[in-house]
Amino acid sequence: MMSAMSADIGRIADALTENNKTVCLDELFEMVQTIPGFDDDLIIEAYEYLSFDERRAMTFMKLNERIRKKWLLKRLRGQASCYCFSTIKQEQGTDQTIQTWVLTF
Repeated sequence: MMSAMSADIGRIADALTENNKTVCLDELFEMVQTIPGFDDDLIIEAYEYLSFDERRAMTFMKLNERIRKKWLLKRLRGQASCYCFSTIKQEQGTDQTIQTWVLTF
């Protein structure tokens, strides 16, 4: 009976230790930077998303490299992003700037 209780207490202590680990932001940034196909804007967006919530960051870090990108993109697409593109339209010697707003999900 005592050995079973001792084992249970050991598992509880292990669980508490695991929950008290903190995310190393340098390591997190390094992992995000190495994702293939991510440009600077996507790296920044992903890092901000992950570093905001420690549990989210830990989940990302525990995933293997094969599914890390897929998992992250699935979550980033859930956040709406808005981008503005400026183009110059030339008509009969006058330049006209046209702004196009694109909302992505």
